[in-house]
Amino acid sequence: NLPLVRRLDCPWLLVADIQRGGVFAQVVGTQACVSPHDWDRCAGIVINQLRGEARYFDPQIIRDKVQGGQPVPVFVVPYLDHLGLPEEDDMGVERRLQKEQQQQQQYSNKGGGGDPDERRR
Repeated sequence: NLPLVRRLDCPWLLVADIQRGGVFAQVVGTQACVSPHDWDRCAGIVINQLRGEARYFDPQIIRDKVQGGQPVPVFVVPYLDHLGLPEEDDMGVERRLQKEQQQQQQYSNKGGGGDPDERRR
């Protein structure tokens, strides 16, 4: 998306997904991959899907990792479940697989053997 940002000469946001892990690497790695001029256009860093108490996540940690240029504001967005929004394609698959694994584990723990789907057939 940076070619469009350059063409329009507009600010951009970096959204780092904490749920996937490596949020510090996402931010520092992105900064390392873009030019100083592009980084100066960064209007802020959004840490997305924080689970737990946001007050325990200090945005200053991110600010300390980012080097040079203008200070970049950091925003933290908590994980919000049950909003009634459609799932992203990959997230829906992940949840279905997780549910199937839990069902299989429960079936195995109850002394059942084999595939729980076989029982339904």
